[in-house]
Amino acid sequence: MGSAGAIPAALSDATPAAMRLLAGVGCDGARAEWLALAGGANNTVLLVRDGAREVVLKHYRRDANDTRDRLGAEVTLLRYAQLVAPGYTPELLALDESAGVTILSYIPGDAATARDATAANVARAGAFLRALNAPQHLPATAAFGTASEAAFSISDHIALIEDRIGALDRESDPTPATASQAREILDTLHRGWDATRASIDHALASGRVADALPAEGRIISPSDFGFHNARFDQDGMLRFFDFEYAGWDDPAKTLADFFLQPRIPVDHSWRAAFLAAGPSLHPALTDRAEILMPLFAVKWACIVLKSLIPAQRARRLQIYPGASIDELLIAQMDLASGILAKLSVAPT
Repeated sequence: MGSAGAIPAALSDATPAAMRLLAGVGCDGARAEWLALAGGANNTVLLVRDGAREVVLKHYRRDANDTRDRLGAEVTLLRYAQLVAPGYTPELLALDESAGVTILSYIPGDAATARDATAANVARAGAFLRALNAPQHLPATAAFGTASEAAFSISDHIALIEDRIGALDRESDPTPATASQAREILDTLHRGWDATRASIDHALASGRVADALPAEGRIISPSDFGFHNARFDQDGMLRFFDFEYAGWDDPAKTLADFFLQPRIPVDHSWRAAFLAAGPSLHPALTDRAEILMPLFAVKWACIVLKSLIPAQRARRLQIYPGASIDELLIAQMDLASGILAKLSVAPT
């Protein structure tokens, strides 16, 4: 829990801008209660409560080694969504780009869980994606850049994954207690990737799928989209948040991330319901997404395993407060093992 007036040290030099923005939306930061919200380790996300007034303050991480404009991507998506998909996201109340701070409306209900992957909620997620990609709204998409790690050819997707696998091979440094499990999971990763590559190479060679995604096949993606970034509002409707990686993307990646995201994965049996409610995609694009699903499963295993790299551990430990390094590594390797165990490479 937080305490009144206890401004988190993580805001650092952004504190004056944060206080000014809060005052502009009717919150007195000096008397408010500040509560850290659970979530990823990329940014500082706080619930600021001043009496009955509750807002979310987000301070975006800036890193010389990571030049992605997280604030810009999120603000672009939120502004666009308020125009074309009202009621699906928090509202953007205020921002200071130079300080890297936004103020968002607070979604007061419960966070979504795996139990909330129901027909109605899967359809709502699809409908949000459909609204973002309605043809009549295309003129309003000019402000979007490409999504984080977007790739518009299978070759580029493969290159991104091979970069991740290469980094794991070169830089992994497990603890003595986890070294044996690390060797085993990296071997499993390589075997899964080899089988996946062979299947996709065969699909490409046979003409079942084309390497390049045509420009008209790209979609606006919230990125990192799924029930792990959703809460119920006061009316019991799901709202989605966390759009710092949003932009133009390959629909195969957007679909795969929705179903494979490891915090709250969605069973593949909901695929038809999601597609029925989602944006209108040519059958060739949905077939392509199905062919590439194993590729993105390997990618998610790589993402989960990056805690094996010492430079990546500190931020990951923020998600598991109180966990030891051994506990973190074992949890992440078990999670990756589960992803790879479900890996199926369809015959081509």
